[in-house]
Amino acid sequence: MSKSLHTFIIIALVITNCLTIAYFSNKSTSTTGSTLQQEETVAKIGDVSISREDWMVQLEERYGKDTLREMVNDRVVEQLAVQYGIEVNEDEVAREVSYFLSMYGMSHSDQFQEEEWKEEMKRIIVLEELLTKDVTIPEEEMERYYSDNQHLFTVPDTYHLSHIIVNTKEDAEQTIQELEDGSSFSVLAMEKSIDEFTAVQGGNLGFVSLEDHMIPSVYEEIVANMETETWSEPIQMDNEYAIVYLHEKIEGKSWSYEEVKEQIRRKIALDQMQTPISASEFWDELHVEWFYGEQSES
Repeated sequence: MSKSLHTFIIIALVITNCLTIAYFSNKSTSTTGSTLQQEETVAKIGDVSISREDWMVQLEERYGKDTLREMVNDRVVEQLAVQYGIEVNEDEVAREVSYFLSMYGMSHSDQFQEEEWKEEMKRIIVLEELLTKDVTIPEEEMERYYSDNQHLFTVPDTYHLSHIIVNTKEDAEQTIQELEDGSSFSVLAMEKSIDEFTAVQGGNLGFVSLEDHMIPSVYEEIVANMETETWSEPIQMDNEYAIVYLHEKIEGKSWSYEEVKEQIRRKIALDQMQTPISASEFWDELHVEWFYGEQSES
């Protein structure tokens, strides 16, 4: 996994923590009367109570430091982007987000909105530009990297699939009839599918490409010709029958050298630097002071 994507995942998890704290903090401050807020009981275990104040203290102890660090880092990146006149190419943002969603099984319609991902990717790109702004990489080295790492710049068609596996064709036809009558695919998968691994997940196979060895090869031609939000006819597989449901399709794409040239420059430069991608590198430059002390921490 590249440093960019690794950082992207970490930031996404931190954002989730941040939103959790923000939600409960706002909920707390919306209650009238500070004494009442502190003494409010949020849980009882027999005669033992847990107050909102104790709860908030635990949230801060577990997530507060990391959340505050990320908030500081966001402001550092924003200020330095203005200071150095760094602007982000929207096509690059869209490309990075598309690659991430496709490779790591995320849906464009997930609740963690795509716009949220784009904003985080912009911060990552700006941070990488800040860290590598003075680094020059020879053209031939970048061209060689592009040639040797084509998989990083090509995304195959990706499909979000679910399936139901049953023993007989009659079972498959009965299942399809129930689907046509309005039954939920995921509920039927949990009730009927003999694939124990996916049945408990409503038959969900996640996002896969047709070259993926995790799905039966017999699915390939059928899935490639399906419309989204539809199910297949019974598919025979040895002594079993499958019904496949296509939730979503993400169109594959390849990017030219010129489109990814700047991304490659940053990638090679960061690998040479062998340092974490962190805005804490610039805390001293902006004279950052925070609740946990004057110096940043990794």
